[in-house]
Amino acid sequence: MGSVDKNPVPYCIVALMVVMMALSYGIQSADAQVITYRIHSDIFTELQDRYPEHAEDYWSSVKKAIRDGINAWIEVNPDLVVTPSHDERHNLLIEWIDSERVWGVEYHDRSLGYRIGIDFDSPEPDEYGASLLNPDIIKYVVAHEMGHVLGMGHSSDENHLMHGVENPKPKNIFDSKGYVVPHLSITDYRNIGGTQLDVSFHLQGYNVHDVAVVDINGTQYLVASTGNEGLHVLDMSNPDQPGLMDMDDSPSTDVWPLEGQPHIVQMYSDGFRVWSLSDPANIILLETVSHNSILDATLIYVDDTPLLVMVSKGLIQQYDLSDPHDARKSGAHHDNFNLLGVEDIHGVVRDSGSTYVLVDATFDGIQPYLIQPDKNPARVWHSFDQVEYYDHIQRIIEIDGSTYRITSTHDQIELYSVKPKIEPSDEDPETELIGHLLGYTVLGVDILEVGDSVYAVVATGPDGILGIHVGDKGAGKWTVG
Repeated sequence: MGSVDKNPVPYCIVALMVVMMALSYGIQSADAQVITYRIHSDIFTELQDRYPEHAEDYWSSVKKAIRDGINAWIEVNPDLVVTPSHDERHNLLIEWIDSERVWGVEYHDRSLGYRIGIDFDSPEPDEYGASLLNPDIIKYVVAHEMGHVLGMGHSSDENHLMHGVENPKPKNIFDSKGYVVPHLSITDYRNIGGTQLDVSFHLQGYNVHDVAVVDINGTQYLVASTGNEGLHVLDMSNPDQPGLMDMDDSPSTDVWPLEGQPHIVQMYSDGFRVWSLSDPANIILLETVSHNSILDATLIYVDDTPLLVMVSKGLIQQYDLSDPHDARKSGAHHDNFNLLGVEDIHGVVRDSGSTYVLVDATFDGIQPYLIQPDKNPARVWHSFDQVEYYDHIQRIIEIDGSTYRITSTHDQIELYSVKPKIEPSDEDPETELIGHLLGYTVLGVDILEVGDSVYAVVATGPDGILGIHVGDKGAGKWTVG
């Protein structure tokens, strides 16, 4: 058996828009070590009919992706010979089908042996990123279908190339027919649909719940919260080779830097901790505050005061972290009726000089609470229809007078340029989408500067940490050589 990628995209997902199937017209057998295949020209004909302006580019991309999917098996199975054919002498035909007509499968002469049908409903990506524009999707699904051609059924393992929802075999029953299963994953399906953002570095190996950037004497360090693996402090001087400075293996969820201080606030299931990073190689615990059953929390600044706001069943409370050595409870609001069904903090609204935390109370919808230093959170009934909802997974970035905003919606990361207001009375500034990435669950975002380069550092759970290049300081200035 071969190794498989730990996080591939299951076939049942990627096939939503790129539909492929293998049909046999004889007995599938692992004894067939020599296979000839033909890519039918009707695929190009269909592309010309559907997408005349892009047919040539699509055709070239599709052909290469199909070959790459087949070659994935050849690379790990040296005794397997799969060669292209340019005439009618072939035992594998790859052609167009129309999934809207019950797969549109018409039987060919049995001598063909097998066929793989391809249907592209649209060049635009669906919510999973499947698209005609994405050759990586095609490669992956062709490789899956080749497994059927070689005699394999579906596996029940969602992390297996041959995973399928129809007639899956348990892990201990799946039969690879003696072949090594290729190590494949979808790597590019997220980066399609419009302009894709530049991912400058991708750190993997941990399930990253949140990130925080801390500036210490002009050098910025990245703190990664990795759930049960605890906190990791990384020197990001070279983002491609980060250096582990120190770590704490206590369970960790959300983390935030305290602005202007070499300290971070770390949430865990039963409270929060405050850490000093004055010496990144020797982090020191300054304060621990315990509370049971915290459902969500966010760190906000009100009148320059850092306030940690936490919600739990029937309770919203806040702590003043002005003194990192002495976290002080500065307000609480008990409400066993409206807050009984509380789930999380939906976001934060700033309106007319006041700050409101939006609490998702399930039964009663989104409830705004006015947050002020040394006062209990106050339930209000204001309408914020004309006010932008600032989700706490977003950051505003300033580079040489230009403003950018990076945010997350559902499973995509979006970067916007923000146009300045002409007059103070103008409504919220206009934004223009620069680009996005699809398919990532964003759990936290912070901003990292390495030299003149500015990155949005994104915690993406099991996908680790993404470093998205936003811009460079001084890029638009004259220099003297």
